[in-house]
Amino acid sequence: MSQATLETDRISRVLKSSTWLNLLLAAQLIAGLVYAYFTGDMGSRWTHFVLPFIWFTASVWVIWHTRPVTKRRVYRIGAALVVALYLIVMFYFSGLLGPSTSHFGQLTGPSGFGITWGRSLGWSPVFVYTGDLITVSLIPYQAVGLFALAYLVYDAIA
Repeated sequence: MSQATLETDRISRVLKSSTWLNLLLAAQLIAGLVYAYFTGDMGSRWTHFVLPFIWFTASVWVIWHTRPVTKRRVYRIGAALVVALYLIVMFYFSGLLGPSTSHFGQLTGPSGFGITWGRSLGWSPVFVYTGDLITVSLIPYQAVGLFALAYLVYDAIA
């Protein structure tokens, strides 16, 4: 291929990626402002409003641009097992996964499932599960970010 063809292809990819990134940022901003308008909550600081958007945007970018290439099935299975363990450890250390507690009993009720509101978008809604052995609290931006990190670990191992 000629140098001009390579440059044109590169510029085309950059324009396409930046267009999708801008559309994603615009959609997040609109969703955040609509959420803030209807709930009246943007967080106590502007960083509480912006932080989830940064995590979510970086996570989407990572997933969009990472393409794991694995030739053997055993490597994919091994990488998936390592990533599952990695994800459990990361959820535990981030506070999203822990031993069962009765503190969420009022929130979850007898079913063990509950949803909390009242925070800015990305921090809310928080999905909570309390069982006999574990408690899981899924804060949206953290869960998406940790799954993106796990995807990068899968790519590195595979």
